[in-house]
Amino acid sequence: MRLYQPEFEKRGVRVVTITPTDGAASHSVCGMLNVPYTCLGDPSGEAYEAYGLGRGGWGQMFNFHTISRAFFAKLGGHRHAKPVGDRFRLPGAFIIGSNGRTQWVQRGRDAADHASALDMLSALDSVNLV
Repeated sequence: MRLYQPEFEKRGVRVVTITPTDGAASHSVCGMLNVPYTCLGDPSGEAYEAYGLGRGGWGQMFNFHTISRAFFAKLGGHRHAKPVGDRFRLPGAFIIGSNGRTQWVQRGRDAADHASALDMLSALDSVNLV
């Protein structure tokens, strides 16, 4: 995401990430990772629930997909910090228009099922943002 931040800015899009932690922990993690966009915390899970992102079970947290993604991320030099917050929250990505309506959705099937920046940019180019 960090590498594609200029592309989001060029499209006039504000990127916001929400983590299942309190605000201080969210800002700390985002600061450590040098994240160039807004980081918010949702320790109660209200935002996750409102957007249909539930909690996963053990099979959604630990399976071939999640373990292989973690392994290759580590090989690629990505740091793994101590998990904080509700570790069973499933990921998701949303494009929300200025009218507050959801224009595009990707809900993770497991803990490693994150939409790529390229997927989101492609979706931005295909939706009619209002």
